[in-house]
Amino acid sequence: MRVPKVAAQSDREGLGGSAITADGAADSARHPQIGACVGHFRIRQISRASGLPLLVDGDTGYGEALNVMHMVRTFEDSGAGAVHLEDQLLPKKCGHLNDKRFADARDMAAKVAAAAKARRNLYVIARTDAAASEGMDGAVPRAKLYLEAGADAIFPEALNTAEMFRFSPT
Repeated sequence: MRVPKVAAQSDREGLGGSAITADGAADSARHPQIGACVGHFRIRQISRASGLPLLVDGDTGYGEALNVMHMVRTFEDSGAGAVHLEDQLLPKKCGHLNDKRFADARDMAAKVAAAAKARRNLYVIARTDAAASEGMDGAVPRAKLYLEAGADAIFPEALNTAEMFRFSPT
């Protein structure tokens, strides 16, 4: 199993943590991405093999608020230390591509609030893919709303210029 070996190696290298994406878990298990039902099994394998806290890709939360709460508890029980949720609608595209469809920011904030309510010690990261399509003027208000809803951090996907990294909202 490649992913547990990589996680264990990152511990030996002193990196202090590891991450698992939905694509990475699927590829390492040699099956297509099929979501939370297999995800918790891979999280448990990697967590046990490495002893590291894992940052896990929670995709869009696998549904609405109740599904998000179930995912958070399942992932946390399996050894996840953090999870990130993204604000795209299905069918999703890579975060760096244009023409993505986004959840209403209030709906995504409700998912973030559900994740924050369900967790015991899990770190909740809200990912917004809006920068590539809507620029920082679209991404920043979303990020602020997600923080207000209970996100511990924001993952702004697809920042591709130095100006985007230095962006300071007024």
